[in-house]
Amino acid sequence: MNFLTLSLLLFPALALGVQLPPPTGPNKNIGTYTVTLTDSSRTSGFGGPDGVAREIVVQAFYPLPRAPRSGKYSDWAPPLTVRTIEISESLPNGTLSGITTNSFVQPASSPACPTKNLIPLVFSTGMGAPRAVYTTIYEQLASAGYFILAVDHPYDAIVVEYPEATKAPTYTALNLTSTDVMEVVESYLSTRVSDLRFLASQLKTLPCGRQLRTEKAGVFGHSLGGAASVGSLVPPTPFKAGINIDGFIFIYNTTSVAPAPVLILGAGEHNSSSDTSWAAFKGAQKGWVREAIVDGFQHMSFGDSPTVIEITGLADGWTDEMRAGLQEVFGTLSGERGREITGAYTEAFFNWALKGEKEGLVAENNRKFPEVTFI
Repeated sequence: MNFLTLSLLLFPALALGVQLPPPTGPNKNIGTYTVTLTDSSRTSGFGGPDGVAREIVVQAFYPLPRAPRSGKYSDWAPPLTVRTIEISESLPNGTLSGITTNSFVQPASSPACPTKNLIPLVFSTGMGAPRAVYTTIYEQLASAGYFILAVDHPYDAIVVEYPEATKAPTYTALNLTSTDVMEVVESYLSTRVSDLRFLASQLKTLPCGRQLRTEKAGVFGHSLGGAASVGSLVPPTPFKAGINIDGFIFIYNTTSVAPAPVLILGAGEHNSSSDTSWAAFKGAQKGWVREAIVDGFQHMSFGDSPTVIEITGLADGWTDEMRAGLQEVFGTLSGERGREITGAYTEAFFNWALKGEKEGLVAENNRKFPEVTFI
């Protein structure tokens, strides 16, 4: 899976000292920590070692009461993850290694915790994607007052690095053929749903877990992660609301009903007219479900890639033809506008579904966001 799609890049700049754009919510200080959770009731799956318990890596992003005195911003991704992305995109060593986030590193053993109870939101990535490539979404929602938990799915993500130095990283074991793609992907989907539900069962045991309003937990994700989010809403479920961001819903359609509210965010021409799984899912639901399409977006617009390309200058000096190719992958909107739209609609949905606020942006079309149309 390509995350940046920069194989046409001729003279990449090094991203030394580059920071992701700051989130715009009222909470200006964000903390982050990473933990490994072990589910002893399952084995690793996805081609991992036989007889080994399933482990997932979870990174938290949440508002801090104040900036740490000797705070250090976290790297955008762990070093091996950065290098693996660079290799997958044919980028020279170090091209992406200097990017930092807006989140202060916290020790998982004794992190600074929020001063008030927060609603947890669990995020599942696109297939093969490491958690890092959606960091701007996490930080935006954390700055809005949510406790975000981003999941790395081992043997699915292209690479997963564990916070424990003694644990070796895992790499994807995915090997699809044209004849078994649906069957294999659905098996990955089933494991992801189990990962999300397992994480929900462990929320109170996490660092700062006592500050979490677990009875209000939400779930969302992109692509296969969006499908997994919808799947995790099928009863019995610990989640109260979810968002599918541009993901084909696979087996979770006419045969499964998610009574919790569901928002579907689609890119460009991807909608329930072109995606039979979306139409079937919407037809099966008896509760609140709405579909919004973002004009000018492509499938990879949801995430950090457009922003990373812009802040590092990776596309500086490109020809018009090369930029047109980039737009076919990431759409025509700027990274800033993409972050604004994604953040505004995910926050508005969860504010309504989990906090009881007015529907606001998710009620109908809004003149502030002419790119977004409800179907």
